[in-house]
Amino acid sequence: GFDRMTDEANCGRCGVACTTDPAQTCRAGTCRLTCDVDHEDCDGMPANGCETDLGLASDCGGCAVACADPTPLCGVVAGARRCVDACAPPASDRCGTACVDLTMDARHCAACGRACPSADRAIAVCTAGACSLRCTPGYGDCDGSFASGCETPLTSLSDCGACATDCALLHASSTCFTGTCEVVECAPGWGDCDAMAVTGCESPLNDQIHCGSCTQS
Repeated sequence: GFDRMTDEANCGRCGVACTTDPAQTCRAGTCRLTCDVDHEDCDGMPANGCETDLGLASDCGGCAVACADPTPLCGVVAGARRCVDACAPPASDRCGTACVDLTMDARHCAACGRACPSADRAIAVCTAGACSLRCTPGYGDCDGSFASGCETPLTSLSDCGACATDCALLHASSTCFTGTCEVVECAPGWGDCDAMAVTGCESPLNDQIHCGSCTQS
């Protein structure tokens, strides 16, 4: 048996499978995108993404959850979006019918309506009233420009795992294909005997401890 309200292979009815690209989950019998906090795929259409702002009084914490008197505002109660009669911490600033925190709300960063701009390979975030980027894993904002987003793959020998981080290992050729600096091949006469990439090929193979190989003495 299965629960058609949550089963991603049989969402709503038998044989209706949620997609994996883009990633969807089965919620209340409907396939929807996996969204960031305070957003939802209310129309179930992957093409327009997570289109609904769950911080508004029209969809407060959930699709079509509308706030009305005597609780006309969409605020935060115990960490969740709820209809309230007045704004209170942590979302104590009022922007229209929404209660927000102007120090950390990317839609209202430092002022109502001042949204942090979107950027390639990144999520725009508001910290202490200033916009910044949270990069997609594997990319970095190495030029410091909002306009170009997180433009740099962190899988090169010059930007390995972080901006301006060289992947150059002792007595070895190296790769950063996975985002971590690794040994490809040791130089002749040297071995990676401690199996630690950070030290490269640290052991000479012409001494009494390692005679020709790491395991031969």
